[in-house]
Order: sequence, then structure tokens, then C-alpha cells
Amino acid sequence: MKRIALGYVRSIDAISAWTEKIGCFLILPMIGVVFYEVISRRFFQSPTIWAMDVLTMLFGAYIIWSGAPSVLAKSQVCMDAISGRWRPRTRACVDALTFTLTLSFCIILAWQTTVYAIESWQVREVSNTILAHPLYHWRAVLAVGTWLLFLQFTSEIIKSAWLAVTGKELK
Repeated sequence: MKRIALGYVRSIDAISAWTEKIGCFLILPMIGVVFYEVISRRFFQSPTIWAMDVLTMLFGAYIIWSGAPSVLAKSQVCMDAISGRWRPRTRACVDALTFTLTLSFCIILAWQTTVYAIESWQVREVSNTILAHPLYHWRAVLAVGTWLLFLQFTSEIIKSAWLAVTGKELK
């Protein structure tokens, strides 16, 4: 049982770490778009009609793809002032419960973004701006990001439950 749990947790954690490395590169096109827009607007008095849309999509992808790595790194908000005094097993029980509650929200979010992405691909959805650029690939990126977040939460639940039951971290 430990070998299966450890294999699953390591696999999901590795995927989240890989996602973090990929997500970091989304900053570069965002910087490039902002730089281009600023130069175009300030020096050539020729603002673009596409920069805000592209930045919104890139930033949305960046935020959703940073979800799983932030859960892995434990950089989400927590109440250490209260739970810092608890024993590790007690904290693990509470973490397992809160991660399970959060997982239920994440399931709904992943399911809905997937449905939305499928519908968007079926109709080849485009933006309602003058540019009318395609949106369906961005919807798919959001769906994949929420599923990655779901998987990372399952990994955290397994780690917390293992600590709560055995008193030892899953290593």
C-alpha cells in the first residue's frame, strides 16, 4: 500500500513541479506584449487593439497553471498561528479534512471548465472584440490547469492522511 501511495504522490508532485517550470515561461510573453504595447503607444502613438486580450489570456493561464505548484510548495494561505502549536498528526487530520473540502470545490471547477472547453472547441469560440481571436485553446488550458490542481490536492490528501494514520510522513 505504501509503495502505491508513494508512487502516486511522487508522480503527481513531479507533474506539478514540471508545470511550475512551464508556467514560469508564461511571464516572458507577457513581458514582451507589455513592452511592445508601451513602445508602440508611447513612442509611435499607435496603440494595439490586441494587447489587452492577449495579456488577459496569458495571465489567466499563468494563474491557473500556478495553482498546482503553489499547493505543492505549500504557499497557499494557512493558519499557522493556530495550527503551528498542534502536533503533526492533529495538523495532518485537519489538513486532510480541509484538503478534502477544497477538493470537492476543485472537482466542480475542473468539471465545469472541461465542459466549457469542450463546448468552446465544438463551436470554435472567438472573442467578442474587434480582433475576434480564437478562445477555445485558452479554455482548454484552463481545464488542464484545474485538473492539475485537482491531482495535486489528491496528492496532498494522501500525504496528510498517511501522516494522520501512521504518525510518519510518506517518504
